[in-house]
Amino acid sequence: MNVAKVLLHEKALTLLQRLSPQRTASPHPTPPLILFQAYSVHIARFFTSIIHELHHRGVDMGLQIVRHPHFSPDETRALRRFAEEELSIPPERIMTYPESPSRRIDVLVCADVYARFPRNTRRTCIIFHGPMLLQRNFKRFPFRKTVYQFDKAIVSGAYDLRLMEQQNRGRHNGFEAVVGGFPFLDILTAPTVSKEEYYRKLGLDPNKPTILIGPNWEGLKLARNHGASYFEEIVNAVTSNKLNLLAKLHTCSYNPLMSGGVDWRDKLNSMASRGLLRVDPDPDDRQALLYCDILITDKSSRAFIFMLRGKPVIQYFPAEGPWDRWEELRLEQIRNGSLVAKRAADIPRLIGRVMRGEYHQLSAERVASDCIKHFGQATTVVSNLLLKWLHD
Repeated sequence: MNVAKVLLHEKALTLLQRLSPQRTASPHPTPPLILFQAYSVHIARFFTSIIHELHHRGVDMGLQIVRHPHFSPDETRALRRFAEEELSIPPERIMTYPESPSRRIDVLVCADVYARFPRNTRRTCIIFHGPMLLQRNFKRFPFRKTVYQFDKAIVSGAYDLRLMEQQNRGRHNGFEAVVGGFPFLDILTAPTVSKEEYYRKLGLDPNKPTILIGPNWEGLKLARNHGASYFEEIVNAVTSNKLNLLAKLHTCSYNPLMSGGVDWRDKLNSMASRGLLRVDPDPDDRQALLYCDILITDKSSRAFIFMLRGKPVIQYFPAEGPWDRWEELRLEQIRNGSLVAKRAADIPRLIGRVMRGEYHQLSAERVASDCIKHFGQATTVVSNLLLKWLHD
């Protein structure tokens, strides 16, 4: 990352916000406004069920796009289309920071600590886009907020609530964190696409178990050769005519500024052309999480979702630390609910254990329930919290 370029970008945003005139409030009463904020489609996607629920309840909403130095203008345009077509937000309610609504923002809702607070905001809230908080949420950094700079925080489960309270210990008066669950997952209880449709779309054999290789984008960067060797080791170890092998990377792995220089799209397409695996290119993970049978991952929060669904996780992460305390805790939690491979060569043996019915990872249920609450009802829980804060 070009630090000088990012600093210039940030200073320009700050200056624009300061120079933006404060608009005169309308003399006529207006309904309370919730403004959602995002810098990419994959972040905004986590708002989908909440926004649809609030639309149903007649809430006034908008979306503010924040430009992120890792994402090109194409992403801003894609996010604007997503907001109109998928979130049903009118074009006049979609704006790019420092542009803001002409009226007070009663609740600003963000999904990441890379956020901006418009001046006319009454209350700020962060909804985390996954369980198990990391250091970046707590550590001060010039381009990001910390969680305690928000008024409210909605976490996925009791684990993150404990972590947040331990770090706070009364130092940030007025800050409130609550467990709301993970609304993004609620659709898994009532899927709109069947397993047969999903397998047909990707050319998977419905008579074979499907192994999902789903690494974390940061985990890949930490491995040797920015994950290229790590990924090849897994594929070479697992390839079998008795299995479907499906690759699904986080959308950030396809971003050249975030991949460490690996062209993952080209690499996966090459493997697919040789018949080594199938590729799910959809940025939305939920169908893969629902219909694959075994997950192989490093430190991705997909592990907790598989555990929540009662499905086996094989954890393999050859990268070496030292890790900060938050990373150590995350890795420990994933390993507590997974079958752990020390080498890629161990993975076929662990898959064999699962196929023989020898997988009885009781701790996985405890890990998942501690990390993700209100499965299937989280959208309602979170929507009720936002409405409460909207009218307080």
